[in-house]
Amino acid sequence: MCVVVKAEHDVKPRGTAATFEHITCAPITTRLVDVSLLSNKELQWLNAYNAWVRATLKPLLLAQEDTAAAAYLEGETNTLQRDGEACAADVYKPAAAQPHGAGGQV
Repeated sequence: MCVVVKAEHDVKPRGTAATFEHITCAPITTRLVDVSLLSNKELQWLNAYNAWVRATLKPLLLAQEDTAAAAYLEGETNTLQRDGEACAADVYKPAAAQPHGAGGQV
């Protein structure tokens, strides 16, 4: 799920731009992804998104001593590779975590 938020940068000459911010944090499974069908940018985004999910959720799971769920999360968010080289994971940069009130947009 996402909400619409004001973009960090305005678009000229039209003024204010909007973008999407995730309000859920769930891995995108990589087991069925055929990397030959993805562009480099798409593959980088997927790896970066899953790295963000892993970095966000794994500490919470380990704090609850749920090692089985943490191991599952690791497996579901493996970095995909093309031709034996890992793709950079710096494309997905979520906005700073902000709590959404009951009146938030969906």
